[in-house]
Amino acid sequence: MSKYSTIAHKNNEVLIKQFGSTYEYIATGSKVLDVGCSSGYYGELLHKEKKCTVWGIDIDKDDLTEASKKLKKTFLLNLENDILPSTLAKERFDVIFFGDVIATAIGWRYQKKLSKNT
Repeated sequence: MSKYSTIAHKNNEVLIKQFGSTYEYIATGSKVLDVGCSSGYYGELLHKEKKCTVWGIDIDKDDLTEASKKLKKTFLLNLENDILPSTLAKERFDVIFFGDVIATAIGWRYQKKLSKNT
């Protein structure tokens, strides 16, 4: 499992604080796509506390196994290389949540670029 899945053991207050104001902006009953859902801890919080329907995407197979127990649908995808399955591409979401995905992807690309220059 990824290092992000350990966040699942934190309480709801810690999760809400970690993701800042995004939690407040997600309306009750929203349909949410959690990109980089890890083990589904944030989607589970949204489902329980805000009655949201949450789908998840992640690159880690073990994390996704856990997420599939908590979220409505899950997809094993590498967004940089994989084509979206038609089931997912046809859906419409009220919120698409990226959490730490963008920061992680930028960091990874920067590290990759640096390693090529050395």
